[in-house]
Amino acid sequence: MQKSASAFQGQLTNLHLLFSTRNGSRRLLILSILLICTCFQLWAQKARPTLEIRDDLTLTPIEGVEVREQSIQGPIIGYTDAKGRFWNPVNPGTTLFVLHPAYQESTVKIAELTPLPVRIFLERKVFEMNEVVFSASRFELDKEKVPYQIAIVDEEQIAFNNPQTSADLLFQTGGVFVQKSQMGGGSPNLRGFEANKVMIVVDGVRMNNAIYRGGHLQNVITLDPQLIERAEVIFGPGSVLYGSDALGGVMHFRTRQPRLSLTDKPLVKVRAMTRYATANQEKTGHADINVGGKKWAWLGSFSVSDFGDLRTGSVRRNAYPDFGKRLFFQDRINGQDVIRANEDENVQVGTGYRQLDIAQKLRFVPNAHTSHLINVQLSTSSNVPRYDRLTDLRGDSLRRAEWYYGPQ
Repeated sequence: MQKSASAFQGQLTNLHLLFSTRNGSRRLLILSILLICTCFQLWAQKARPTLEIRDDLTLTPIEGVEVREQSIQGPIIGYTDAKGRFWNPVNPGTTLFVLHPAYQESTVKIAELTPLPVRIFLERKVFEMNEVVFSASRFELDKEKVPYQIAIVDEEQIAFNNPQTSADLLFQTGGVFVQKSQMGGGSPNLRGFEANKVMIVVDGVRMNNAIYRGGHLQNVITLDPQLIERAEVIFGPGSVLYGSDALGGVMHFRTRQPRLSLTDKPLVKVRAMTRYATANQEKTGHADINVGGKKWAWLGSFSVSDFGDLRTGSVRRNAYPDFGKRLFFQDRINGQDVIRANEDENVQVGTGYRQLDIAQKLRFVPNAHTSHLINVQLSTSSNVPRYDRLTDLRGDSLRRAEWYYGPQ
């Protein structure tokens, strides 16, 4: 037992000698760790925003909030960015005033021990504001002064309704009838006028051309609803401003504009969404990015949609037990038309299509009175089958195996 204790004491002595010989290295290592931690803490404090401002109801960040010091009329020392953050450092004891035209003013005093960022929740103002339209007169005008009936859909309504196509966006206004002979259809009808008698305008550029005929057209679907910022529908003649095609009305779509940065830091904003719908096996993906500086801004957008065959409801009236059923369909095998039984009679075989939308925008604002914009957009689709023609019968067989519109 005594021998074991002596051996243990010897091990402790050797361990003490080992640490003693490495005492200088240990001190250097501990000093380095402390220095790294101090630098990291200083960097974290420097990179930490001073304020973080959000909506008290939705908790979403508020961009463009003015931050003043000394008083409400004091000098502006900065604005919040797209995430509602204010980055400029302030001295302890400074009182900051935050102002936004849509929210109540708020005040915060930065004390010595105030933890940053200071979170402020602003209350919305309730006030009435005249809505401004551009399409009716080609320049900014109050809606109440326009002698036409106008339906306006803004970006917030579009996001809430979540339409699959721009045709669905128009239909959801409640004032536009949209004719659909097939799922890829979308011919808007304004008070009985359609096709080459109503004008489609995108960012001020007319889409109507010589190929627009008197029958139904589906060109309105070739607009990415995820990119549309605002849609204005004018009911009534607009030929004086837009030409003969605007006899029945005008549908003016405005896509989102590249946004400049309000601070010294570049504004980078990324949005993305995916959607899946069981009714038509829709698979949609969208992504866009905005990069903005003080004078330059760029916006890139990409959307792809794949619509499968539409599924009808299985509950039918007793008087029409087979209404909407697809009992069989015609297919082409080895160069011959063949009638095939439909495995699921509620699936409308021959309604699916695909669509691709790409947009690139570059904006240059040299001063407060001048703005230059380059806008390039590409929208295309696959062949769009016309379902009502694919179900025409000739006796006991189908009349057609294919009937489709070419790519939009």
